[in-house]
Amino acid sequence: MSKKKIKQDNIKPASGKIEQRWVPTIGGKTIGYIPEYKSSGDAEWLRIPTETRLNEGIPYPYCEGGIFRTVHLYGYAQAQALAWTYKAICEANGNPFIEIRVADYDVVFDIKARRIDESDTKT
Repeated sequence: MSKKKIKQDNIKPASGKIEQRWVPTIGGKTIGYIPEYKSSGDAEWLRIPTETRLNEGIPYPYCEGGIFRTVHLYGYAQAQALAWTYKAICEANGNPFIEIRVADYDVVFDIKARRIDESDTKT
């Protein structure tokens, strides 16, 4: 098994100290979704509470799932599943008069990494 070294781009400014650049990583833009509900007669849409047992069993999407989890958003299919599950629970508990929808959010991310020198870690 061979060990492959990752070459990191370094800069040597006039001061003589080598500064390390950020390792090229990942960034981009995508769309995340939040399930929302509105009771009949209400004007305001509210976020469906997903920090409960409601979202157990609904996995995050394979692509960008880690980013969605970090910013508390979902993929489209997951948000739809949560919305319809919430509506079913409300109807089962005697409240059939709610509307559901999935609201979309722009997500912009830029993930970078760089090596920390030993001198930077000493406190």
